[in-house]
Amino acid sequence: MLDFPILRFRYRSMRPCPLFFAPFETLSCDEPASGRPAPVYHRRRHPVTFAWGAILLLASGGCCTFGKRENVQNIIAARELTTQGLSAMHRGQCDEASRLLRQASEANPEDPRIRRHLASSLAKSGRKDLATWELKQTLARCEDDPSVHIELGKLLLEQGEPHAASAHADKAIEIDHELAEAWLLKGRCDLAAGQHARAVPSLHRAVNADPECREAFLELAECWSATGEPLRALSALDLHNSRFAADQVPLRAVELTGRVLLDLGQHNRASRILAEATRRPETSRAVWLMLVESYHAGGDLVAAQQAARSAQQLYPEDPEISGLVAALNPPADNRLHAAR
Repeated sequence: MLDFPILRFRYRSMRPCPLFFAPFETLSCDEPASGRPAPVYHRRRHPVTFAWGAILLLASGGCCTFGKRENVQNIIAARELTTQGLSAMHRGQCDEASRLLRQASEANPEDPRIRRHLASSLAKSGRKDLATWELKQTLARCEDDPSVHIELGKLLLEQGEPHAASAHADKAIEIDHELAEAWLLKGRCDLAAGQHARAVPSLHRAVNADPECREAFLELAECWSATGEPLRALSALDLHNSRFAADQVPLRAVELTGRVLLDLGQHNRASRILAEATRRPETSRAVWLMLVESYHAGGDLVAAQQAARSAQQLYPEDPEISGLVAALNPPADNRLHAAR
């Protein structure tokens, strides 16, 4: 008697397909009692299945593409606004710069550089408290960015908080031990706290990290001058001033150079440098006073009198300059009495 096994079809496990649906279903039957391999049958899915898979794939990919496109557009807009804001800040239009940089920050809040520029524009417009808040918000997003610590430290130092500024300088140094700006900020904080001797090593580290760090040479000269070492101060000033054209040396450096030269008794050189500085439109009252002093100490009374009168024309209400003019130009009766 022939034995015909009853075939019972069942679904075989299917492999996953990246198109959400497998293109085929695999059907097989149980193995017959005879041990022969069971027949395997394949049945194609209906075309509607492929249509739904394609629609789902395109929909999901389209959403991602739209999101990426929108993000790129925001980044481009933020860059354009940042460029416009920096141009406005360069022209001295700090309020306009703050408005543009604020819009740039809203378009791309993940870029810490935009917030740093925004804080700089706010500080230049006198809103230092708001600038400090912006930098602290930036620091919350990127705590390991040494440039943010440095900018915040500079702002705190300007507001008369050297100890808080020094803490941010230490953090920046911890992140990047070879960052000249961080060492420079550390030295300036020590100077502001009256710790001139402690500031010297930090300023030397700034110069070693960046030999072109001109500000570090100027701060070193300030340290040496304050600690009674004018020769070292003059050496640092010569290194600093040599990196500028003669008519572009910062006025603070000119004033410090004049004072150090007077302390060293180099009156003629001091007179020459200070006289050149008086021809600059941004010259200061201190430059004129030191020029009069250098001429008088060098024995050139006529030049001292002329310099004092020129200074009086620029600062007619200044009592110290008026006193110098009176001292250098005594009344005729006094001169006759002295001659007798």
